[in-house]
Amino acid sequence: ISISAWRKIAGTSWPIALMLVLNVIYFRIDILILSLFRTDQEVGWYSLAYKIIENGLFFPAMLGGLLLPHITSAVTSNDSKRAKGLVSQGLLLSGYAAIIAVMILVVFADPLVVFIGGSLFGPSGELLQVLSLALAIMFFGNIFGFALIALGKQRMLAALYGALVLGNVALNSAYVPRYGAIAASWVTVITEAIAMLFA
Repeated sequence: ISISAWRKIAGTSWPIALMLVLNVIYFRIDILILSLFRTDQEVGWYSLAYKIIENGLFFPAMLGGLLLPHITSAVTSNDSKRAKGLVSQGLLLSGYAAIIAVMILVVFADPLVVFIGGSLFGPSGELLQVLSLALAIMFFGNIFGFALIALGKQRMLAALYGALVLGNVALNSAYVPRYGAIAASWVTVITEAIAMLFA
């Protein structure tokens, strides 16, 4: 994180600052554990697939950011019907986008990773197919997360992120040494599903 980003974090409330820090740890801990137990080549395969997923998060993050002020306005004016309607619309749009994203990533995973990274990154295709499920879950989880922020539940979110980091470390430490990048991919799917359900 850049110095300017840390200054912005320091100026926010502590639950939001903690969430941002935990979020950085959460999104990087699997690659760190993978690098400790597996080859650099396998880390590279996973990193490429994961980078594609990270870029795919632009849409739900943009949608959630656009909805947040409207949901917050509805919540502060005690208009629960409007707030629920906005969240429902966000989930519906996320659902459509998630279906399209998963279909594209599952069908075109192999040619996509070869196009981006070259033939040596062919094994990234299988990892991308698994991680596409995590992306679909993240589409919904993002909307729930923004809704919780609008409701002022930042402490709850910070606690959830903390639990996710611990769970992620535990699962990756248990399965990555033996099963490698495919285990890291499925752990990402599992932790994202848990996060969405709790949110």
